[in-house]
Amino acid sequence: MLRVAGIEPVTEVEGPGRRFAVWLQGCSRGCNGCCNPHMHDLHGGTLLEEADLAGQILAADSQGLTLVGGEPLEQIAGIKNLLDILDAKLYQGNKIIFSGFTWKEICEDAEKIELVKRFDLLVAGPFEQNLAPDRRKWIGSTNQTVHFFSDRLRFLENAWPGHMVEIEIHISEDGLSINGFPTGDDGDFEKIFINEERLK
Repeated sequence: MLRVAGIEPVTEVEGPGRRFAVWLQGCSRGCNGCCNPHMHDLHGGTLLEEADLAGQILAADSQGLTLVGGEPLEQIAGIKNLLDILDAKLYQGNKIIFSGFTWKEICEDAEKIELVKRFDLLVAGPFEQNLAPDRRKWIGSTNQTVHFFSDRLRFLENAWPGHMVEIEIHISEDGLSINGFPTGDDGDFEKIFINEERLK
């Protein structure tokens, strides 16, 4: 089971191209100025079977998968199960994971490094408010590092898009969700995610 805060089946603000984004619930890191403090509660969110989530990912019209949080690397077993199912179904999308753990911390933990190497790209490091904003799109503060584990997204290495102010508004029968970076230069990167009923 994965404890999930929210999902967006098709988004263009959580990585390159059209992506299926999953916000995982629970984070013990508690970064000052975190854009998703409501996702820190380790007992919040909704429990989803990995097979059910994989089915939604496979059915979506997206080019890739992004896992954010919360802190994804505090749900290693569930993510591993999800990736096993996607691999078995020959999922073709590229995969990105964001983590508040530093690259050094990840390398010192065999389970963490084994898991992140199953992704095409890792963005690592805690959000540091005094180092925000970063000039790179999708990245909150300048201390955060990027790590490629395949060539699928390596084109970003020398052509990473610059930061921009952007939001998405999604309206469906399940409700309204707003996602992205609604503000910019003042350093206020509060990310808004409305209506956790999108999990259904």
